[in-house]
Amino acid sequence: MKCLNCDCDMENGALYLRGLGSSLFWSSKKDVNLLSKKELDQIHLGKLSISGSANTQAVINSWRCPNCKVVSFETKDCYI
Repeated sequence: MKCLNCDCDMENGALYLRGLGSSLFWSSKKDVNLLSKKELDQIHLGKLSISGSANTQAVINSWRCPNCKVVSFETKDCYI
């Protein structure tokens, strides 16, 4: 996989999410209020986990650019 920032070859690895917070929120807007869920897409990272147990640790297949340190992962059908 090529990095979208610098066109360098990305290395395959894993993201480790530890603890009880298994969701990530994304928006095209950069000024969403802390208490608002409006205009946010919730990505359930536990559904992406390649390990058997996503309750305390989710392991997510990902890529990282060794040059500019951009991290990428697919979200597939993990939206809530």
